[in-house]
Amino acid sequence: MGPELKACHAFLDVVDTLVVPSPDRYGRSLQDLINMVAALRERGSGFTSLHEGLDTTTPGGRLVFHVLAALAEFIRELIVQGTREGLAAARASGRVGGRPTIATEEVVKAARDLLPDSLAARSPRSPSCSASPRAPSTTPTCANCGPETSPMSWRPASDREPRGETR
Repeated sequence: MGPELKACHAFLDVVDTLVVPSPDRYGRSLQDLINMVAALRERGSGFTSLHEGLDTTTPGGRLVFHVLAALAEFIRELIVQGTREGLAAARASGRVGGRPTIATEEVVKAARDLLPDSLAARSPRSPSCSASPRAPSTTPTCANCGPETSPMSWRPASDREPRGETR
C-alpha cells in the first residue's frame, strides 16, 4: 500500500465510506482489494465503487462484491490455464515461443571473421558454463571462458590497448 493510500485510510472515520471510481484503481490485485475492503469493514468504514455500483455498507453490496471477486479470480485462473495448455500444445507440435533466431551458422561465421584472430580462435562456451555471455565477468567460470579470453570482460580504460588512431 502506497503512502497516499495509507494517508487516505488514516483520514477515514468509523462511519465514513471510501468512494472510488473503479475497484482496479484501488487495489493492485484481487487479493489486495479483498484485504483492503476487509480492513475498512473491520474499522467500521465502507467501500463504494461508482463504476460497478458496489456498496459494501449493505449486506447485499458485500455479497455482490465477493461474488464479483470470486468470478474475477475464476476467470483469471481460466485464462492462465488456457495459456499454459496453449504453450504446451505449441511445444508438442515443435514450435517455440519468443523472438526468432537470426544467427545462422553463416552469420556467426561472418561475425567471427570480423573479429581479431585472438578472439575468433576462442572456443564457444561450454554447456556447463554458468557465465552469462552478456554480463562481464572478472573471474573464470569454466575452461573456455575466463576474463583473459572473454571479449565481454571489463578492464579499466588505462589497461586497454589503444584501438586505431588516437585523437
